[in-house]
Amino acid sequence: MINNIIFSNPELFTSPVSNYYPAIYQDHNNPSLGTIRVKDGGIEACTGSGIWTRISCTAHINVNPAAVDGIKWAIDKMNEERQLKELSEKFPTVKQAMDQVTQAQEQLKVIAALCQE
Repeated sequence: MINNIIFSNPELFTSPVSNYYPAIYQDHNNPSLGTIRVKDGGIEACTGSGIWTRISCTAHINVNPAAVDGIKWAIDKMNEERQLKELSEKFPTVKQAMDQVTQAQEQLKVIAALCQE
Protein backbone atom coordinates (compact mmCIF):
# COMPACT_ATOMS: atom_id res chain seq x y z
CA MET A 1 0.00 0.00 0.00
CA ILE A 2 1.31 3.47 -0.82
CA ASN A 3 1.59 5.65 2.27
CA ASN A 4 3.36 8.69 0.88
CA ILE A 5 5.01 10.00 -2.26
CA ILE A 6 7.69 12.68 -1.96
CA PHE A 7 8.87 14.68 -4.97
CA SER A 8 12.03 16.72 -5.28
CA ASN A 9 10.83 18.18 -8.58
CA PRO A 10 8.22 20.99 -8.42
CA GLU A 11 6.91 20.07 -11.88
CA LEU A 12 5.39 16.87 -10.47
CA PHE A 13 2.66 16.73 -7.86
CA THR A 14 0.04 14.33 -6.58
CA SER A 15 -3.69 14.77 -6.85
CA PRO A 16 -5.67 14.61 -3.63
CA VAL A 17 -7.37 11.23 -3.30
CA SER A 18 -9.89 10.20 -0.69
CA ASN A 19 -10.05 6.77 0.96
CA TYR A 20 -6.32 6.26 1.28
CA TYR A 21 -6.69 3.20 3.51
CA PRO A 22 -9.33 0.50 3.70
CA ALA A 23 -11.54 0.42 6.77
CA ILE A 24 -10.51 -2.82 8.50
CA TYR A 25 -11.97 -3.54 11.90
CA GLN A 26 -10.44 -5.98 14.32
CA ASP A 27 -12.67 -8.85 15.43
CA HIS A 28 -11.20 -11.54 17.68
CA ASN A 29 -14.07 -13.88 16.79
CA ASN A 30 -13.15 -13.62 13.09
CA PRO A 31 -9.34 -13.78 12.76
CA SER A 32 -9.41 -13.56 8.95
CA LEU A 33 -10.93 -10.08 9.15
CA GLY A 34 -8.36 -7.55 7.95
CA THR A 35 -6.18 -10.11 6.20
CA ILE A 36 -4.65 -8.58 3.09
CA ARG A 37 -3.69 -10.51 -0.05
CA VAL A 38 -2.40 -9.77 -3.54
CA LYS A 39 -4.62 -11.15 -6.28
CA ASP A 40 -4.76 -10.46 -10.04
CA GLY A 41 -2.33 -7.53 -9.74
CA GLY A 42 -4.31 -5.81 -6.98
CA ILE A 43 -4.63 -5.82 -3.22
CA GLU A 44 -7.68 -7.24 -1.46
CA ALA A 45 -8.73 -7.15 2.19
CA CYS A 46 -10.93 -9.70 3.91
CA THR A 47 -14.02 -8.02 5.36
CA GLY A 48 -15.14 -11.15 7.17
CA SER A 49 -17.00 -14.37 6.31
CA GLY A 50 -14.69 -14.96 3.35
CA ILE A 51 -15.70 -11.76 1.55
CA TRP A 52 -12.76 -10.01 -0.11
CA THR A 53 -12.84 -6.35 -1.17
CA ARG A 54 -10.40 -4.84 -3.64
CA ILE A 55 -8.42 -1.94 -2.20
CA SER A 56 -7.60 0.99 -4.45
CA CYS A 57 -3.87 1.69 -4.26
CA THR A 58 -3.53 4.07 -7.16
CA ALA A 59 -1.08 6.93 -6.89
CA HIS A 60 -2.06 9.93 -9.00
CA ILE A 61 0.99 11.83 -10.25
CA ASN A 62 0.54 14.89 -12.43
CA VAL A 63 2.71 17.45 -14.18
CA ASN A 64 2.08 21.13 -13.51
CA PRO A 65 0.63 23.25 -16.35
CA ALA A 66 3.89 25.13 -16.97
CA ALA A 67 5.73 21.85 -17.58
CA VAL A 68 2.97 20.68 -19.93
CA ASP A 69 3.27 23.97 -21.87
CA GLY A 70 7.05 23.52 -22.05
CA ILE A 71 6.71 19.99 -23.39
CA LYS A 72 4.15 21.11 -25.98
CA TRP A 73 6.44 23.97 -27.03
CA ALA A 74 9.40 21.59 -27.38
CA ILE A 75 7.36 19.19 -29.52
CA ASP A 76 6.18 22.05 -31.76
CA LYS A 77 9.75 23.36 -32.04
CA MET A 78 11.08 19.91 -32.98
CA ASN A 79 8.40 19.52 -35.65
CA GLU A 80 9.18 22.96 -37.06
CA GLU A 81 12.91 22.21 -37.17
CA ARG A 82 12.27 18.85 -38.83
CA GLN A 83 10.10 20.48 -41.51
CA LEU A 84 12.74 23.16 -42.18
CA LYS A 85 15.44 20.51 -42.43
CA GLU A 86 13.38 18.55 -44.96
CA LEU A 87 12.76 21.72 -46.98
CA SER A 88 16.45 22.65 -46.86
CA GLU A 89 17.36 19.25 -48.30
CA LYS A 90 14.99 19.84 -51.24
CA PHE A 91 15.52 23.54 -51.85
CA PRO A 92 18.99 25.18 -51.79
CA THR A 93 17.43 28.59 -51.13
CA VAL A 94 15.92 27.36 -47.87
CA LYS A 95 19.29 25.87 -46.85
CA GLN A 96 21.02 29.16 -47.60
CA ALA A 97 18.45 31.08 -45.53
CA MET A 98 18.83 28.62 -42.63
CA ASP A 99 22.63 29.03 -42.75
CA GLN A 100 22.21 32.79 -42.58
CA VAL A 101 19.86 32.48 -39.59
CA THR A 102 22.36 30.20 -37.82
CA GLN A 103 25.18 32.67 -38.48
CA ALA A 104 23.05 35.58 -37.21
CA GLN A 105 22.19 33.65 -34.02
CA GLU A 106 25.87 32.97 -33.35
CA GLN A 107 26.69 36.65 -33.88
CA LEU A 108 23.85 37.64 -31.53
CA LYS A 109 25.27 35.37 -28.79
CA VAL A 110 28.70 36.97 -29.14
CA ILE A 111 27.26 40.50 -29.03
CA ALA A 112 25.08 39.67 -26.02
CA ALA A 113 28.08 38.19 -24.20
CA LEU A 114 30.15 41.31 -24.92
CA CYS A 115 27.36 43.58 -23.69
CA GLN A 116 27.11 41.71 -20.39
CA GLU A 117 30.78 42.17 -19.58
